[in-house]
Amino acid sequence: MNIAQVVSLVISGLALIVAILTFAFHRRDKSSEKIDAMKTSQNQALKRIEDTLGDRIDANQQLQEERHRTNTDRLAKIDARLSGVDEALRAIPNHRDYDVLQNTIALQGQSIARVEGALEANTRMVERMNQFLMERGT
Repeated sequence: MNIAQVVSLVISGLALIVAILTFAFHRRDKSSEKIDAMKTSQNQALKRIEDTLGDRIDANQQLQEERHRTNTDRLAKIDARLSGVDEALRAIPNHRDYDVLQNTIALQGQSIARVEGALEANTRMVERMNQFLMERGT
């Protein structure tokens, strides 16, 4: 049940009490002036109750709207922070990146081993040439 329904039920209940009291009073005393004065007094009381409840409902709605705006602002800030964290996490290398890097390093190691083998062969060839030239004396 929302507040408007509660207010409506309270007003209906008070109107029923007014009608019962009016009926009871009317049976005892046929004075229409007293009945009219009582009705006026009761209507004024009901109006004050209705105004008070309406003011409270308006105050509660304003408070809820303010809280909603505050929470919306907070959520927007959190969303912006999460977006920044998400971007930072995407920039961090993952296991696949490390695997690719490790495979690349292994391939480079193999290439270096081939170059070293070729250099050793060249070194032996240069040493033979040097030895040959040293033995011939030229």
